[in-house]
Amino acid sequence: MGKNKYVGYVETYLKKRRNLHQKINPLTEKNVAILISSATSSSAEIFSSEMRSNFDARIFGDRSSGQVLQSKKFTLPDGGVVQLPVGIFYDSRGNKIEGNGINSDQDDRYQESKDQLLISATDWIKSRDNIK
Repeated sequence: MGKNKYVGYVETYLKKRRNLHQKINPLTEKNVAILISSATSSSAEIFSSEMRSNFDARIFGDRSSGQVLQSKKFTLPDGGVVQLPVGIFYDSRGNKIEGNGINSDQDDRYQESKDQLLISATDWIKSRDNIK
């Protein structure tokens, strides 16, 4: 999406805000179709949201899980580890993904088979690239 591109922010439970920027150069800028499901979560949701916002990527599938919390691991005295949520991620438009998920670009929930979902995504890319 562009090195150092703003991709959103994390707000901690203490109301501290930390802006997030992409650290690597983009892989592509051309006709990206993204397949998601209710099992899609975390950084995959952030990626999907920002690709749609910045590159007009199209999202196919069901709404994602909406599980995007920043967490921190704490080591216990006995050597065990506890991982606790410490902040909520907001995308570059200020939308909270946690609990909401990412919706597909279809008007209603996608009712087709996984094979048909892939065919629809491929057809969309072909139509954008004028490929036969």
